[in-house]
Amino acid sequence: VAKRKDQELPTKQLNSLPAASKPTTFQLNELTEVAGVCLDSIFQVMTMLRRDNDELFARDEDALADIFYFFGEERAARRIARAIAHDRKQAPFLTTKSLAGLIERVAPNRSSDIHPATKSFQALRIAVNNELEELLAGLAGAEKVLAPGGRLAIVSFHSLEDRIVKQAFAAAVRGCICPPRLPACACGLQPTIRLVNKKPITASPEEIAENPRSRSAKLRVAERLAVAA
Repeated sequence: VAKRKDQELPTKQLNSLPAASKPTTFQLNELTEVAGVCLDSIFQVMTMLRRDNDELFARDEDALADIFYFFGEERAARRIARAIAHDRKQAPFLTTKSLAGLIERVAPNRSSDIHPATKSFQALRIAVNNELEELLAGLAGAEKVLAPGGRLAIVSFHSLEDRIVKQAFAAAVRGCICPPRLPACACGLQPTIRLVNKKPITASPEEIAENPRSRSAKLRVAERLAVAA
């Protein structure tokens, strides 16, 4: 919740990870076969495979490669896209196990404990849900409803989200958008927030041991300033 002029609650929290629906028995069985991939990503990809298969996998190889590369920061993006384009001609992907198995086969991740399909599943989830656009809209909307002294806390779960939050906060802290070469500010824009923590807060080793999904979480907090009209 956010503190408005007629409210007393000063803080708004944005969780950039989409809420996962309660899994069915079938889903739980399937999850055990794709161990190591973020559960929320698996739930989202399950839905895509069952409802949006045509929309998702009708995209050409280059489009899929771009999704994996830009949204998942997957180095093997083109290799994975090429394999999907080849295999989907034989049969559609109906389970996360089949898709994860393909990715593990063509791009094994031997240097990490993270499942090879993690980045690709993340990319598909972001693409279909327009998550980055939603995050940008949420940032803009949250700043508008915060009253002076209100705080905005955002938890991100991957580098793309955290980069957007970091850059948005930096722009709001700076205020002025004039080119550096100008001797004085001509835009008149003022800072609208201050950073409560300059560096993101991350999970402690104890928390990660108790909740492994917290290993990639980063918390950034900003406080709304009173800006002269």
